[in-house]
Order: sequence, then structure tokens, then C-alpha cells
Amino acid sequence: MRAPLAPGDHKSLRDRGAGVAIVGVPSDQGNGYRPGAGLGPRAVREASDQFIGPDYRSGVDPRETHRIVDAGDVAIALADPATTLESIKRSTLEVLDAGALPILIGGDHSITIGGFEGFAEFSAETPVALLSFDAHLDTEVDPYPIAACPVARAIDAGCDPLRIAIVGVRGSLNPRAWVDYAHEQGIRVHGIHEVEERGIGPVVSDALDAICTKGVSLYVTFDLDSVDPAYAPGVVTPEPAGLTSRELLAAARLVGARSPRMFDLVELAPAYDVSGITARLACAVISNVLGALRPAPGRGGISERRGGTHVQR
Repeated sequence: MRAPLAPGDHKSLRDRGAGVAIVGVPSDQGNGYRPGAGLGPRAVREASDQFIGPDYRSGVDPRETHRIVDAGDVAIALADPATTLESIKRSTLEVLDAGALPILIGGDHSITIGGFEGFAEFSAETPVALLSFDAHLDTEVDPYPIAACPVARAIDAGCDPLRIAIVGVRGSLNPRAWVDYAHEQGIRVHGIHEVEERGIGPVVSDALDAICTKGVSLYVTFDLDSVDPAYAPGVVTPEPAGLTSRELLAAARLVGARSPRMFDLVELAPAYDVSGITARLACAVISNVLGALRPAPGRGGISERRGGTHVQR
């Protein structure tokens, strides 16, 4: 989005007065299917070069209202996913400590594990919630050596399972053990059939109402395979009959209106992205979340909306 570049350290972000920090995470270490997500951050940055003005629907230019900076990429330790996750966690804490809202651009879905661990540590004094848009439950209990299963790892990091919701689940890549785990833990699962029957607005609103009571700090993860591959072909694990791009953007606006404290976009695999449409959708998700998110007065931190869930630090 032609935002100024600022190294992702505490002092640099504060000196820039950053309200939002884009952090690339070119990791491809947690995938069990086709590779390529490590090139996702670069593809999003290239596509975002055309997102240079106010959104037609909202009239909001996020660069003007949220003081966006590009904080560069997290250092990736090849063949050492544990070190990579620790690096993601440290970068997340740097951004949060600087008073900015982190947006992680992946990368495979394991990056959410490091991001959420940093988010939970920063939010230790307040309850946290996780909203995931995904075709898959990601509830592998005992991954080895690591798997892109951030929902189970969020519970390990201290998130109450009753404050977790997943929207868009479908397909056959959800083993029975994952389904049983989600049910036993009390995780809210909204399958694609529910979206078809009720509409994206009521489903996402109900999910947010359930997990985001007053004083809860919200993390949102957008796995782009939640979208039908007709609209988002460039993903690691495409699943037919998913969300439309219009539905995902409607969901993004509902998310933004609830003042999330952090979010990420993952599983973009540019090698499979016809005409770059998946990368452009990722940019549009960021734009729609920020377009619905009220900026803070003053230096550029993210403030609490009326009826929102973010607690200012």
C-alpha cells in the first residue's frame, strides 16, 4: 500500500507513530500439502501497490486513518520451526508494545501459533478470543514436529475454548479426531452449510457476540482456503464450495467493527494464483477490516470502539 518502511522494533515503530504494522512471515514449514506459501508476503505487497486510495464503499483510506507502516519480514529459521515461531512471537510483542496493531501476512497457517502466543502474553491481564475463517478445524492435538493447527495451540496458550469460533468449515480434510476435539472443548464451529442457510452476516455476528464479550481482546485469522477456489485459487489447500469473495469481505467489515487487536492472513500460494486474484483478495480483506476500524486520536494507537472489544494499552 506504499506505506513507509519501518524496522519491526519497538523504538522504530514508536518513532514512526505507527498505528498499524504489516509484518511479513515467509514461512512454509507447517504445510502438509503443496508448498509455496512462503512467497505469500511478497505477492501481497506487490498486489497492494494498486491499493492507493480510499475504498469506494467506505470512503476510507486506511493509510490516512491508521498510520500504516511496513515492518518488513520476520526472520525465518529454515528446518527449525520452533525457532521461527519464537521469532514470530517476539515480532508480535514488539509491535504490540509499540502500541500498534499487528497484521501478519503469511506464510502457512502455523504462523498463527507464534502470533497468538505473543498476543496472549501481551494480553495476560485480559481474556483473549480467537476467530478463525478456515475450511479446516486445525485441532491436531499432538503435531510432530509442527503442523499448521493453530486452534489447538491457542488453547495451549491459554485461550478459553469457549472463546474460539471457526467459520467456513467444510470438506473431507477434517479427521474425526479433530471434529471430536472441537466438540469436546466447546469450540463454536460454523460450517459452510450454515453460512449458506443463514447468510454470512448473521453467522459472523453470532460468532463474535459469543466469543467477544466486553473486555475481551480479539485475534482473527483469515485462512484464504476458507474461500471457494473459484475466487481464491492461489491457496495451499483448496476446498470446493467455500465462501465467496463478497462474503469474506462482508465478514472482514464485521470483524473491523469489533476492533480486533491483531489479525493475520495465511496460506496464500502465489504459484497457483490465477492472475493474482487471491493476493488482491488478501489486500481487500486488510482494506475492509481497517476501513471499519475506528482510528485512535493522537499518536496512532488503536482505540476502543463503542461496543467493541479492544482494551487500549
